[in-house]
Amino acid sequence: MMRDLVFGFMYEDMIREEEGWWDWVVELAEMGVDGLFAVDSRVDESTQELSDACRELGVDLILAFSDHYSKPDEARLSRALSLTDKLAVGNCPNQPEFIGSRVAARRYMRMADKWGFEWVCAITHKTVCREIRNGGAVRAEIGDVLGVCCCGQLLLAYLFWDEAIPHQGRTSLARKDLYSEYGLTLDSLREFLSGLRIVTGVGFQEGLNAGSRVYARRAGFAGIMSMVPFNLRGSLSVEVNEPAPDRLRRLGVYGRAS
Repeated sequence: MMRDLVFGFMYEDMIREEEGWWDWVVELAEMGVDGLFAVDSRVDESTQELSDACRELGVDLILAFSDHYSKPDEARLSRALSLTDKLAVGNCPNQPEFIGSRVAARRYMRMADKWGFEWVCAITHKTVCREIRNGGAVRAEIGDVLGVCCCGQLLLAYLFWDEAIPHQGRTSLARKDLYSEYGLTLDSLREFLSGLRIVTGVGFQEGLNAGSRVYARRAGFAGIMSMVPFNLRGSLSVEVNEPAPDRLRRLGVYGRAS
């Protein structure tokens, strides 16, 4: 079995307000992670400091922000590209996530070619569900692209009927029957993920402790991403649920308030 990918995650407020982020980057370097996914709409002096730390410690930096392929913020793009060659730009308002179509994915890749960066596709969990329902048009475009599904653990919570996975009520898919509406099953998710490099969020340390890394591997995600700081010790040996029958998933455990 190939080693699963591991990424750290930081919000932009953490870059500017947390005093201990240097230690977190040191920990990521010591863990040998595959990179740090940092959401940062400003790309300023604080971003430069983070970039310098990542470069010094050997941690790949992915900067993530909302920007449209048709009219990008060229000044911010230039600043970002002076710090890293990996950008997760998306068309979700105020978020770096990608909610588009096959055409939109193709245009983001053209944007990346024009500007000279590697596009990381921060695909939403709702887009994954739509892809499963509609036959995978975006999937056909992103085969060679690193993907990040920040809320993918919510699909895992639904499929494995696990109330311990956090944040289930904080999503546009809360309290929905994802099987009836999108055809989401463990098999359909595995089929979508097959051959792709998409990592999933885990629900931070609480989610890791609940077994989300185990679920991610069972579903076929290429790896995981967790907000820093986090500890992976024992995260692959957590006792977890078996896949839930369809009749149980319809009872609505997905989307509990948390």
